[in-house]
Amino acid sequence: MSKPVRDALIREILDRCAGKTALCGENEVLGVGRYLAEDLSLGALFSPCRLGPLALGNRCAILPLGRVGGADSPDEAASRFYLARSGAALLSTGPIPASKKDDPFPALRWLPLNERIHARGARMLLQIALDGSTPAQTANLAVAAPAGGFDGVCLNARENDTGLLETVREIRARRGASLPILCRVSLSPALAESGLLPEGGRTVPCLAERLEAMTALARAGVDGFELSLGGPEAPWLLTPGSRFPAGCYAEAARALKAHFRCLGIGAAVLAYGRLGYPALDEKLLRQSLCDMVSLDGAGIDDPDWVEKARRGCGEDICPLPSGAPNVKPGAARVAVVGAGERGLRYAIAAADRGMQVDLYEEKDRLGGTLARYASQTAYEKQNQLDYLLRELGKRPSIRVRRGTRADAELLKREGYDRIALGCRAAAVRAPSVPGWGEIPFADAERISEPLSGAWKKKKVAVIGSGTLACDLAWALLEKKLARRVSLITERPMPMPDESAADREHFRHFFPQRGGEIVSGCTLLRMRRHSLVYRDARSGKEVHLPCDRIVLLEEAPAPLRLYREAVAERIAPEIVLL
Repeated sequence: MSKPVRDALIREILDRCAGKTALCGENEVLGVGRYLAEDLSLGALFSPCRLGPLALGNRCAILPLGRVGGADSPDEAASRFYLARSGAALLSTGPIPASKKDDPFPALRWLPLNERIHARGARMLLQIALDGSTPAQTANLAVAAPAGGFDGVCLNARENDTGLLETVREIRARRGASLPILCRVSLSPALAESGLLPEGGRTVPCLAERLEAMTALARAGVDGFELSLGGPEAPWLLTPGSRFPAGCYAEAARALKAHFRCLGIGAAVLAYGRLGYPALDEKLLRQSLCDMVSLDGAGIDDPDWVEKARRGCGEDICPLPSGAPNVKPGAARVAVVGAGERGLRYAIAAADRGMQVDLYEEKDRLGGTLARYASQTAYEKQNQLDYLLRELGKRPSIRVRRGTRADAELLKREGYDRIALGCRAAAVRAPSVPGWGEIPFADAERISEPLSGAWKKKKVAVIGSGTLACDLAWALLEKKLARRVSLITERPMPMPDESAADREHFRHFFPQRGGEIVSGCTLLRMRRHSLVYRDARSGKEVHLPCDRIVLLEEAPAPLRLYREAVAERIAPEIVLL
């Protein structure tokens, strides 16, 4: 019977991810990831390797976790996606359910695209999602893969590995050793370690048991493993978001690699989790901590990741989420108001379309919230800001006007063809509750006060639900700028517009760091040193000790300027970003 264990290795990994323990150095495992112009030769990253019988030209893998193109068969969007990323040695389809009965032979529809991928030197795997199907159903789809030009199969068993061993045996019995098999698995459900369950609250497999399960799979014929943490009850751990440290699950790969080495097992181990940093990937491979690296976010967001890394141009890798701003043609001169992420991206895209751009920023510093909340923990914000500022400097057609308030009169006088309002504002919506104002408060215009350290001895409540409020609450805790930090929101969950990984990271790890999340509540009244709300679950009144309040609700802005611009027709086109 499995034992309720808090494995030391898993505990260490999750403590780093929660921010309880300081991150390691720059481009180190569980450290701060940076995109740099590489000084070292990436010889290990671009050396050949093998996945069972399959020879690969380098050690980069791009294995999407979602369907590319929105279907099981490749459309035009999928073709563009894979061909653009064919510099990586190993690619895969998105997960295709094994239990599909309406299409007994879907692999054939991939043959034309796979032939084009092969011509570029890459290899392609058919990724099969273990969705409760029988081993025979999965094997049926797997053994048909070569007919579609696939070089092997990837069994995605991260959330459900029931029947995985039997499935591998079935495939080997029907296809022999000629078909490479890669398994995407979780080394630990990490339930207690992530704060989902109290220690001893439930029996879960310990690390030793999971390593033995991987051993059984390798001996049954699995050629390679890609490792993550998490499971059905913690799916957000399976795909770590932007707040996780670089190489967050590389230690899991190290553990499995060392285990296999002791047993003389030659199965390849793919490291996974925030590995879009070429210098870090090279270190992992040189130290033999893994055999390949799985490029999750960065390899998917930037189609030229492999080529930029090969040329030593790591600083040019784009760390921004995919999807360029939609800049319509037809404007010669464009004004962009607000030099936050949206404004910077729009200005760069407009310049690339041949437009003359004036970028207005009321403050002296560019970057908006990216610049405000970039920190060691939220280092990806700094990476994004650095990238945008470098790209901005490469475009002489963009004129940056810092410290300039762009009002309707100024914009109309300049005679622009298009005005894009890219700034965001935190709209102060004072709660209609008795006692509002008795507790000193700050809003977005005075956000420098809590960030200055003036509130170090205060109990602070941040009222808001968006990314802005969560970033501030996290920063106050991380930098120890308050005695106590609570996030108060009337919504059922904070960060409603963020990815599930980032949202759940905050939800689980913010309380572990000592913060408090009060969601779905109703504010009732305020007193000089306390805030009273009604708890959504119990219906009871709760008194929250509070000395200072930050009132933040992220909203598109400036709506007043937009209304003035439209009413006075200060430009032929007005766009809200």
